[in-house]
Amino acid sequence: MKILTTFVCIFAFLSVALGWTSLEQVPVNSEYCESSDPSTGKVKIGESRPATGCVRITCSPGLIQFAGCGVASVSKPCYMGEEDLSKPYPDCCPQPVCP
Repeated sequence: MKILTTFVCIFAFLSVALGWTSLEQVPVNSEYCESSDPSTGKVKIGESRPATGCVRITCSPGLIQFAGCGVASVSKPCYMGEEDLSKPYPDCCPQPVCP
């Protein structure tokens, strides 16, 4: 049973690590990306920074990439912890906790 619990926890950690991504095409500018979402604003090319929630924004010429936490589930006795928005992505993502 301990081996099964360990396997489930490892799988859960991998699920969280994979997360989600979204791409937004933006007009090409030599200095920055500007999202159509006003809350994102301007991001310098080559820069990554946090966004609202547990999300990271990365700017490349003509493209903004958004990355966030994945969805995971665990079996008892493990459980998923809470997001910790005091930390940057991906450290803010919920992590499996196995007693």
